Amino acid sequence: NKMNLLGRMKIVQSVAPVTSNTALTETEIDCTGFDRVCHIINVGAMTANGTFDYKVQEDSATGMATAADVTGAALTQVLAATGASKVYAIDMPVNPAKPFQKAVAACGTANVTVGAIAVLYEGSGTFPKTAATQAIVL
Repeated sequence: NKMNLLGRMKIVQSVAPVTSNTALTETEIDCTGFDRVCHIINVGAMTANGTFDYKVQEDSATGMATAADVTGAALTQVLAATGASKVYAIDMPVNPAKPFQKAVAACGTANVTVGAIAVLYEGSGTFPKTAATQAIVL
């Protein structure tokens, strides 16, 4: 019996990789069928005085019309001097009553290169798993 990591999780993009000094475009994440999600944020080069903020919001329905911040699920003011070229992770439970999540991310003052993915895991999972780049090799 082989362990199959990708068969037990779903990986989706939450922030497309970009170099920016403003608000970023985030993708809504449907966490239905999963108990936990780990938001992995890859911060690359940061121009001097650049800043980066990232928080997770949740909602009960697709569209995120009544999205609310998840307490404690945030990176606040990652600074160029100490935060560049690092990987950050926010690992959190999925609220079954609010299974839709979205990152709200912003680069400020000067350019920051950043991208983020979400790894959904534990629970029954949703099938078929539809992450575009996911491959299962036995």
